Amino acid sequence: MWKLATQFQLSRVPATSLPTCRSAALYSAMAQRTPVELPGPIETQLRLKIEQAFQPTALNIENQSRQHAHHAAMRGNTNPETHFKVTIVSAKFQGMKPLQRHRAVYALAQPELDAGLHALTLKTSTPEEDSQS
Repeated sequence: MWKLATQFQLSRVPATSLPTCRSAALYSAMAQRTPVELPGPIETQLRLKIEQAFQPTALNIENQSRQHAHHAAMRGNTNPETHFKVTIVSAKFQGMKPLQRHRAVYALAQPELDAGLHALTLKTSTPEEDSQS
């Protein structure tokens, strides 16, 4: 029986050390995992612009393009960076209404939107609002 060892290397171990077939299947699936994808140019630009403009205390950018590839508007599109979920926590949002915050982020992302970025899902908050949620 083969067992997955540190850093996805396989090593020979007695069959009794793997208690179930389910465990063996899990180890096999982990060994076939694809490496983590690196951020593309659009994600990198978004991150730099947001960090510069808002100096966030928390920033998460998640590429959700694969989840939307089947949509009619995306058929034939080969751009792997069309949809992002962006969460920003920044003191710079203090005194701004949610719509004003979103408009500010969209204004930063306008060149990327013109170049093929299709959609942003935004969650914007101040540190105080974030600590309450």
